[in-house]
Amino acid sequence: MTEGSHRRPPWFRLNASGRLGVLLLLAPLVAGGQPFRKVQFPGGVVPNPQGAWQLVFHDEFNGSSLDTSKWISFYPYGPEGSDQCSFCRTHGQEGQVYLDRNVVLQNGIAALEARRETVSWMEEQREYSSGMIHTRPPWKFRFGRFEARCRLPNGMGFWPAFWLYGWGENEIDVFEAGTQFPDLQYTNLHRKVGDKHHEAGSPHYGPDFSSDFHVFALEWDPWVIRWLVDGREIRRITRFNKIRKKAPLSPGELIPPGEYLENDLMPEWPLDIILNLAVGVTGQTPFTESPEADAVFPKRMEIDYVRVYQRPEHGASQDLCAESGIEGPAFLKGPSLFRFTGPFACLQWEVSDGLVILYKTVDGVVAAPRNLFVPAGQWIKAVTGKGCDEPCPPVERQLDLRTR
Repeated sequence: MTEGSHRRPPWFRLNASGRLGVLLLLAPLVAGGQPFRKVQFPGGVVPNPQGAWQLVFHDEFNGSSLDTSKWISFYPYGPEGSDQCSFCRTHGQEGQVYLDRNVVLQNGIAALEARRETVSWMEEQREYSSGMIHTRPPWKFRFGRFEARCRLPNGMGFWPAFWLYGWGENEIDVFEAGTQFPDLQYTNLHRKVGDKHHEAGSPHYGPDFSSDFHVFALEWDPWVIRWLVDGREIRRITRFNKIRKKAPLSPGELIPPGEYLENDLMPEWPLDIILNLAVGVTGQTPFTESPEADAVFPKRMEIDYVRVYQRPEHGASQDLCAESGIEGPAFLKGPSLFRFTGPFACLQWEVSDGLVILYKTVDGVVAAPRNLFVPAGQWIKAVTGKGCDEPCPPVERQLDLRTR
């Protein structure tokens, strides 16, 4: 599934152990859909995370309705993170409208149900409805093991997916599938690098995923991403590779000083968790076409549980709290998007007298000059922790702006 952007500086220190030092950025290189950069290593041991996975988030779906402290059932791209946009419940050119009532909890299973019915949303009309779940703030994660035990539907016309998405157009597809091929699923990485969209997808054959439940998992460490089905690794992508044949640098490997390749597709920021059952449209959706006329409804993507684990060395919550800030242009000429780049439960925005907030998103605002001529000394401020149980200590982050 695919839908702005933090970029790290051209040099950075990669691990707390100090076994590898500063990288010097050299030249970009794109191969096989993956953007590589040449970097210079001083040599050392590639970090190899060893800490045990610890459960940090889970939903076993044992209730009678969706836990709205963890999930929403739409894409939160409307004002203030609402569903008030056509894309929020249609996801563009797909064949469905996502409805809250199509997420059905029963007997410890969350079923995302696709139904044949005419539905309208924000002047958009579709011939099908379906269900999805999307984590809500503060449930974003950087690094970890993400797993869901699912059973997929079968037959032409359906596109189930389990994926992570967030800042910088980072996206990891744990799996997505066209259900006319019940034994085939795909994994993928997406990211916008500069002004270009890059991706690295791969097909994987397995058992009939519609006949029983299977555990789909992703292990995302700073240096490597692994995809697994029922505990068996089916794919991995490493952050760093050798120049020759782009052979991966394996965790724990001792490497000499020299030139290597960094894969710039690797995500850097916290990502939301999304599970959805899209309906295909012939000629518009990948993986599948429109459902057949004699298809039997409802079609169900059944989810037994969703769990997230992290290692102690990830330090996810502490690091993210320390790194929170405001992302946006420092020079303001017109309406511009500003985002808060950290965990939060409640977020408030303030602006100086020369600015006005036009509208809010789930984690940001669009602000603009109030008048044609704006005096110097303008600013925008993000404030967390007022009236909420926050994942981080309350903070105020201010970005000073130039307007001339």
